[in-house]
Amino acid sequence: MPTPNIINWTDLMMVWEYARSPLMWRRIGRRLSGRFGKPKGDIFAQSKTADSSQIREWLWWLVPQVRRRAYEEVTGSPDIPFKKYFAEKYLKERVPRAASLLCGAGHCEREWLEYVQFDSFEGYDISEASLNQARTVAEREGFACLKYSQANINKIELQAESYDVIFVEYGLHHLAQLDHVLLKIKRALKPTGLLVTVEYIGNNFFQWDRQHSEYADAMLHLIPKKWRRWAFNSNRTKSHCIRPGRLRMYIEDPSESLRPQEIVPLIRSNFRVLEERPFSGGLMQRVLDGIAWNFIDASPESDSMIDCLFEIERTLTSGGHVEPHFIWMIAAPE
Repeated sequence: MPTPNIINWTDLMMVWEYARSPLMWRRIGRRLSGRFGKPKGDIFAQSKTADSSQIREWLWWLVPQVRRRAYEEVTGSPDIPFKKYFAEKYLKERVPRAASLLCGAGHCEREWLEYVQFDSFEGYDISEASLNQARTVAEREGFACLKYSQANINKIELQAESYDVIFVEYGLHHLAQLDHVLLKIKRALKPTGLLVTVEYIGNNFFQWDRQHSEYADAMLHLIPKKWRRWAFNSNRTKSHCIRPGRLRMYIEDPSESLRPQEIVPLIRSNFRVLEERPFSGGLMQRVLDGIAWNFIDASPESDSMIDCLFEIERTLTSGGHVEPHFIWMIAAPE
């Protein structure tokens, strides 16, 4: 079991970065507005507005060779993206009506439009700022099928048996009312409808156990120091993979990783699962967190390093030493 982890030295190391960020001070103010109780509004109503902390968190996924290796694990080819694979397998026909929950600024919907034709594609999110970004891009690009509405996904009501496909990408692990939302999705799908989701299914609140941390540290130290320079201070090198403190997570995003370990069991118990495709990344995300920028400009040497790390994680996973932390699932109403 993970030991208690309220705050640690890496959190303190980031204080200076946060102190210079007006966005972070606004976040702290919002958290404290509840007088150390529950802040005003529903803090567990997920918003995926892009900002500096999110970019840092997901920067590992922007490394080209990381994406190629993950594609290969799921689709069988490093050159076939996830959505292309699933679109050609399940969504060949024109889709009359679809929804995207926790859509943020609309990136998910626009990617699906590269491979699937939709008559109506509705996006829902709690953040009006994100939705405005999505609307602006949709209008500029001429995506007439895209429509966006504000909604607290934890409390969303969807018309029964009205959707052909419902997409949720990296959103379910942010939901406090996960079981409730999955039942609403099941009810909203037509009998022939599909739930298409890709999710983080690792440890709740990113609180990994000691063995997982030891594996991550060992992988980190295989990386030459020139590629371990911190994004927020390139004069320093990363030496350990430390769990984020719960206090830091509360300040950055109190909805982060609330119930990820329940996602797969709940989908299996409420839907008929057509396909499950786990893929590597639980260790890679930790190893590359804060240093992935060193690998963005790919080279044969850096790609070889990424390949080595992927092989280590895949070996540990196949041997049962670590569990997959990411998964694609395609499911239908029972």
